Amino acid sequence: AGSGMVPSTFTAYVSSTVVNPTGDGTAYTVIFDSTLNNTGNYNTGTGLFTAPATGMYHFDTTICFSPIQSTSTVVVIQFQGSTTSVRTLQLQGPTTALVQGTTCYSGGITIPMTMGDTMSVLVNVGGIAKDVSIFGSGSPAGASTVFSGYRVA
Repeated sequence: AGSGMVPSTFTAYVSSTVVNPTGDGTAYTVIFDSTLNNTGNYNTGTGLFTAPATGMYHFDTTICFSPIQSTSTVVVIQFQGSTTSVRTLQLQGPTTALVQGTTCYSGGITIPMTMGDTMSVLVNVGGIAKDVSIFGSGSPAGASTVFSGYRVA
């Protein structure tokens, strides 16, 4: 804080499983409805982080799907910003690397933001029925689907 930077950090997680928001190609903005910390501007109702000041920000996410089937044709995890969109992960299939059960994927980005810009996490699983859930955990210690960010400079 001695540098004059506006402090901004958050860690948010999905507290309970979101049942079947994707699987058929539907894009879904993940709502991380609980926070471990939030000195930034993360909104647990909308899933949006809003930059409190212009600067460089770093974001990480881990998304756990349950189940991901080997017949899925695409799995996309995307950082969706108000001014830019960055795909951090895209798997095209079908592939036997995707298995039934809970499967987690992680990614991160560092990106310039202007005060008021927003960032969220969007997921899209395609090629099967709309029966892919986002795994959530009621305990912060066991949180597996998470979104975090902080101002770098």
